[in-house]
Amino acid sequence: MRKEPMEVGTKTHKLTLLEYDEPVWQGFKQIKRGVFECECGRVKTIIIHNVKSGCTKSCGCNYLSIDRTRKKK
Repeated sequence: MRKEPMEVGTKTHKLTLLEYDEPVWQGFKQIKRGVFECECGRVKTIIIHNVKSGCTKSCGCNYLSIDRTRKKK
């Protein structure tokens, strides 16, 4: 059974898929990448599987905001 591809314009967590990027070969596997725009405005190329599985939820801005709140305490 094949997995459903993400459609352009799909929003997942804080990321929106703008377009598909050239796939990268890692050994015998083809790794699919996409160009995503975060809610903060940053555009970044990210591996599609990481976004679909929930491993990547933002461009890194979410991590930075969490880190800043920890340092304030």
